Amino acid sequence: MDWRGYELLVSRCGYTGEDGFEISLPPEIAEEFAVALLDDDEVALIGLGARDSLRLEAGLCLYGHDIDLTTSPAEADLLWTIPKRRRNRLTIPVPILFQRISHRVRRGFVSVCYLTGAPRRARAPIFVRRTEPHWHGDERRVQPDIGAACGDGICGC
Repeated sequence: MDWRGYELLVSRCGYTGEDGFEISLPPEIAEEFAVALLDDDEVALIGLGARDSLRLEAGLCLYGHDIDLTTSPAEADLLWTIPKRRRNRLTIPVPILFQRISHRVRRGFVSVCYLTGAPRRARAPIFVRRTEPHWHGDERRVQPDIGAACGDGICGC
């Protein structure tokens, strides 16, 4: 997309899970572009927390935060991103992926809402029946629509 003589890349990656889009542009026009957007009464600034809330409501993982190199697509509930016809043609070393597909997954990406209290801090251990830590929460937020503190993380089942 051309804007005032600059080439902008507009994509719909769906990072937030919403029906929106992302705009990549040269850094030297970032402020001018932001001001032009904000001149429109229908545009408002949001913080990263709002964007993360949308991502979490959609059940999307963030690499480096919710998942990393030790997390398989099966554990992160991301097998839907790898078409079955391509699973046997992957060129990256992923033997553990198929092991975890064909065997019981020992941990997984989960979402929870707490009955009482504030949202837990990132990486805080979550206990089940006051025993050993069951999983480590990776996100925290308050869901205003249900009035509860919610979080997402990897469950060490």
